[in-house]
Parts: sequence; C-alpha cells; structure tokens
Amino acid sequence: PEIYTLSLHDALPIWLVSGDVVIHGDLRHFPFAGGRGHFEVNAKLENGRLNYANSWPVVANIDADVQFKGRGMSVRVHGGNIFSNQIHRASITVADLKKKPLVVQLRAEMSGSTQEKFDYLLASPILAKAFGTQARKIQMRGDSVLYLEVDLAVGKKHGAVVKGRLLMKDNALSIDPIGQENDRC
Repeated sequence: PEIYTLSLHDALPIWLVSGDVVIHGDLRHFPFAGGRGHFEVNAKLENGRLNYANSWPVVANIDADVQFKGRGMSVRVHGGNIFSNQIHRASITVADLKKKPLVVQLRAEMSGSTQEKFDYLLASPILAKAFGTQARKIQMRGDSVLYLEVDLAVGKKHGAVVKGRLLMKDNALSIDPIGQENDRC
C-alpha cells in the first residue's frame, strides 16, 4: 500500500474569516459520540488552496464553510478554481472521522475548459499509469460543465465509486498523429 504524508500548512493554506468552537462535556469522551457531550467547530474560509497530492493540480481560491460536528466533517464550497475551471459548488462529507475505512463523499459542479478537465484526469497517478503517453495525444477545444460524484473509501485498493456527467457544446476533438478534427460534440 502507498503511504501519503500530509503537511497541513503545505496542503491547506487558507484565510480564516470567522469561526467558532463549542466543546461541552467530559473530555475523556471526546469527540462525544452517543450524546455524552457536544463538539462543534464552524469556520468560514476565503481564498484557500488545497494541494492534496503532489502530482495533482492545486485547487485554488476556495471559499467554503467548514464544520466539524462530533465525529463528522462537512465542507460546503461556494467557489474555487482548478486551473481556470470555475467550481460553482461542491461538498465534501465524512460522516465519521474515526471509521475505518474512512469514507469521503464529494459532490461538485464546475465549468470551463474541456481540455483542462482532461488534463486534470491525466494528472491522476492511476490514469497516467494506465494510459501512459497515448492519452496525451488527445486535444480538446471548447468548454463544458462537469457534475461529479465520488464516494471514496480511503485506504481500500478498489474503494472509489465515481459517477459524473460532462455536458459539452461546440467542442472539438483531435488525436495525434492523425491531427484531423472529428465530429463536433
């Protein structure tokens, strides 16, 4: 299995605009599962950056509301960018931070360059390894909207379920060495 290390400072430089913390209960029972107390952190972030893996593109200009409540975490993203693609809305939810495997749910909507969405996928170590240099011969022109749902069981070899829709209008695709454009999407 691969081991990832995460420096919070490097991975998530943010601007904390506001926040509050509630801790009520015997700290021996923290984070207070089963009604033994109350733990909650709420924060509003602006202009954040998320660099979650070395070879993947950075998510920038993140505006979000973050909540830790009991053993759970939720993030509601109101805006951000991956390359020049605009994130319109996204949510990241972990129902139980102590559960093994950790289950992360991501829902997102973003729009912008279709090529940049493809480049993002190719930056994935899994897809880069699977397709090698062949996929780099594909070039796209035009814009699109991506609706994405990811359920990820962290640490499991085949622990991801990915669903999505990509809406394209007036896009073009070319594949080297042919170099000729195919039907418009």
